[in-house]
Amino acid sequence: FFRSCQFLMSTSGWQRDRVPSQVQRWRKAFHLNEVTRSPQKLNSWARALPAAAVGDTTKVPIQDLVTSLQALSYRMKTLLKVRTDDQSDIIVRELREDVRSWRSKVQEIFARLATEPEAADYSRYRSRLDSTLEHLEARIEETLVHADAQSVSAEHGESMYRLLGAHRGVSEALVESAEQAAAIDWAHLRESRF
Repeated sequence: FFRSCQFLMSTSGWQRDRVPSQVQRWRKAFHLNEVTRSPQKLNSWARALPAAAVGDTTKVPIQDLVTSLQALSYRMKTLLKVRTDDQSDIIVRELREDVRSWRSKVQEIFARLATEPEAADYSRYRSRLDSTLEHLEARIEETLVHADAQSVSAEHGESMYRLLGAHRGVSEALVESAEQAAAIDWAHLRESRF
């Protein structure tokens, strides 16, 4: 799930004027399907876990993790959808580096959660993402104030705020998932039981 989210975040950096190859579109569709369906699969598996596999963890934190992954899945799909909205070229050019900074931080967190979910430092994640989003919001306001009405329409401004909201939604859901992941006894869950 987290690796697929990481891949999808990398696709949001694809340039708008570049058409991805058929293989790239297939890979994106595969990972989007994984992000969409994994929480449902994990929900079924979580209910079937034997008590010996859970260890010190009760099934409640596992179910909370599944619920948070479902929310993250919805937020990821929303971000990908909102990203396809018409955007002002001027605003996109001005904010490219700020959005890239947020995306790289999110990709790092996804990579860390994919390999070591028990080491999730969700309070650090929250502070890093919040500061990045606050900076991005300030840059959007600054760009909209300095742009003239002919080059940036009100619709483009609204679209940028929807995009900011989608970024904030992914950040919040990601931090929540990291917090839920940290509550699980992963070492016990990974033990072989044959």
